[in-house]
Amino acid sequence: MVLRMSIFENFNFSNNEFWAFIFAEGVVPLSQIFLVLVLAVISSKLLRRLSKRGIYRITSMQDANGARADQRAKALTALSHSVISVTIWTIAILTALGSLGINLGPLVAGAGIAGVALGFGAQSLVKDFLSGISMLIEDQYGVGDIVDVGGTIGEVESISLRSTRLRGIDGTAWHIPNGEINKVGNLSQDWSRIVLDISVAYKSDLTFTQQEIAKVLENFSQDPSYKDNLLEDPEILGVQSLSDNSIEIRVSIKVKAGTQWELTRKLREKIKNHFDETAIEIPFPQLSVWIEKTK
Repeated sequence: MVLRMSIFENFNFSNNEFWAFIFAEGVVPLSQIFLVLVLAVISSKLLRRLSKRGIYRITSMQDANGARADQRAKALTALSHSVISVTIWTIAILTALGSLGINLGPLVAGAGIAGVALGFGAQSLVKDFLSGISMLIEDQYGVGDIVDVGGTIGEVESISLRSTRLRGIDGTAWHIPNGEINKVGNLSQDWSRIVLDISVAYKSDLTFTQQEIAKVLENFSQDPSYKDNLLEDPEILGVQSLSDNSIEIRVSIKVKAGTQWELTRKLREKIKNHFDETAIEIPFPQLSVWIEKTK
């Protein structure tokens, strides 16, 4: 600026050099800055629109669940818009400052130091954001899924880059930072399986009991209220264990995701009613007492 002022003082204002100086040092830089800002606005809007359209198209193709796809698309769109805006406007501002003849070296160095300091001070926040990005891209879970996050089980209500909100079965809303989620068990992704252990008394005839269970399963699979949720025919796996008071017979059914809990309750009810009709005993705790007689 001092150099420019000294040049300005040496001009003879009565000739055309003054206006050439004004044009070269004023009009041209301002025109360049204006052009840079216009290009930044147009580029930002265009890229944001294209990224939003592409993300919504990809997520809708990957996931048929409307709410889940919409939530995932919104989070990814917000991320892409932030990256696009920061990148374009950083380049635009640096270009504009360069047009004014400002030395960008100290600014870039200062920004780098500030970025390193901010990174050290906000490590947990950065970890949350990176984990959130990874979860959304990999589609580990989405809105409406039932997940187990470190022992906390609930329905996913919302996902952001910062945290995940679950709604527990008792109505508790859990807000979990994404960076603290080390592993996730998705209980309702793609398909689920009913694994039911049916207890019968030791004196039960196992052949007869399994035949009767098979009848219940066949009726259950043909029931219009349930059959659309069954992906495979029910299967009796056999005797699973011999416990203190009962014999456990395991049943397995592959079902649509998220329906296993309701179907399991209905199946238990039908088995109980059928056992009452066929006199198959459901065991109760028993204790053998040995009495030693002494003379």
